[in-house]
Amino acid sequence: MRITLLSFRTFGDYVLKAPFLYELFRRYPSAEVHMVTNRKGGQVYPLVDSRLKVTVVDHGETKASILKKLLRIPRADLLFATDD
Repeated sequence: MRITLLSFRTFGDYVLKAPFLYELFRRYPSAEVHMVTNRKGGQVYPLVDSRLKVTVVDHGETKASILKKLLRIPRADLLFATDD
């Protein structure tokens, strides 16, 4: 199973998502989980859970660069947009 998560909010939101990530890995222990986030999230999420595969896309990048990164992520069986 492959799961992709989208999260682009602020520092506090990254930390508050830790219980969600814990439950996600508990429910799907063998899943490959990819987190698509911004630069700050790219620094924090690996500390929250080292099993995450993190892809950083930021507003300062070109659209071509962002698209290239996103196309490298395997197709997901589940997709969660974790921001409101």
